[in-house]
Amino acid sequence: VRYYLSGTKMMRGVIVPSGNPLSYSSDDEAITEIAQSVSNGNTPIFTYFDTNYNGNTSPLGDPISIPNIRLVKINLILDDDPNRPPGPVSATTQITIRNLKDNL
Repeated sequence: VRYYLSGTKMMRGVIVPSGNPLSYSSDDEAITEIAQSVSNGNTPIFTYFDTNYNGNTSPLGDPISIPNIRLVKINLILDDDPNRPPGPVSATTQITIRNLKDNL
């Protein structure tokens, strides 16, 4: 599964493995549009946090070390027409990577 921005559209690509042994082929990727009118500008869509995240912690800096990621914050700013009301709408969520949770 991958998420990416194509122009102003947020897309999701899914590749189901096939064969024996299983392998992934980008030719078999199913792509779905999940949001349109994305206008994040310089605001990142994805930010990543480590085990020390407490709600106020700064995100991990670049380059991000994948093994350190414990929480992913997703922020989409949507605005169909920036020149007309209503203003932009921000949709934000956070996802904890459950099988890596180590702060119990």
